[in-house]
Order: sequence, then C-alpha cells, then structure tokens
Amino acid sequence: MTALRTIVVGFGQVAAGLSNDPRMAVHFKYASHASVLADHPAFDWQGVVDPNAAALDNARTAWRVPHVGADLAAVVDATQPEIAVLATPPGSRAEMIEAMPDLKAVLVEKPLTRPGDDGADSARMAALCAERGIPVLVNYWRRADRLFQDLAARGLAARIGGVQAAFGLYGNGVANNG
Repeated sequence: MTALRTIVVGFGQVAAGLSNDPRMAVHFKYASHASVLADHPAFDWQGVVDPNAAALDNARTAWRVPHVGADLAAVVDATQPEIAVLATPPGSRAEMIEAMPDLKAVLVEKPLTRPGDDGADSARMAALCAERGIPVLVNYWRRADRLFQDLAARGLAARIGGVQAAFGLYGNGVANNG
C-alpha cells in the first residue's frame, strides 16, 4: 500500500499541542493529529500550513515535516495532498478544498460554523466534496472510540446505575460542540 500524501492546515492545540499534555498521555497514545500522522503507515505526512511561525517551527523541528509555511498554495504545490486535516476555524474551508485538486478525503475539526454564521462556507464545502466524491469526517473522536460505543450500545446505567444527580460546567461554548 502506498501511503497517502497528507497535509495539516492549522497546527495549534488539537493538531499538535495535545501531544505534549501529560494528562492526555495517561489516557490516549494519540492525543493529536500530529501523533497519529507521525506513526501511521497509511499517511505520508508532507506538509503543515499555519500563519504562526512558532507552530511552523514546531512542525519542522519536533515533527520533521518537510514542507511548512503560511501559504496554502505553496504547500499544496510542493505536496499535492491526497488527505487534508483542516484544523482551522470555520469560514474558509471550502476555499481550502478548492485549492487541493488531488484530495481523496478530508478530516475537519469542529465546529463547522460559528455562532451567527449563515453556514454558507460549510454548505459550499459539503457540496464541493460531494461533487468530487471526497469523503468528509468531522472530528467527533469520541464517537469512534470503542469504549464510548460500548457504553452507548449496552447502556451506561447497567454499569453504574441510574443518574442520581448531575452538575455540569463548560466554558468553551455550545457552538464548539454542536
């Protein structure tokens, strides 16, 4: 099997930073896109695009990514990606898809739209991918985790009993999680 040429657009916390979090390492061998791409034989990780110089330096030195830069077109020209990980805020993802003519699949970080956004970019991205036959995965990684699938299928209540009380506090906004 030939490894698929892959780039990551947006190289922040989810793309790379969580790999350095010791709390994540206790539970997850692969806590970031970078850790998966560095180890998985199906991916030939060729490029990173990010406007932040420190992020690019991290990609170049810590992860040994050969093509890094702030200009998407330049990295696409150098790598001709077949797989793209879009770990960027919503708003210009359709434009990114258009810039990658050889794409075979794309993984997109949530959220797909921002509060108050009309969703036009996400709709355009979905239409482009459908037209080109590009599968899209939105990174709700907990849904792919076998433990969470088992809990959903067999029932959490059967393992720990019924809910007696619940309290939640979340500070990053419902818009980030659907």
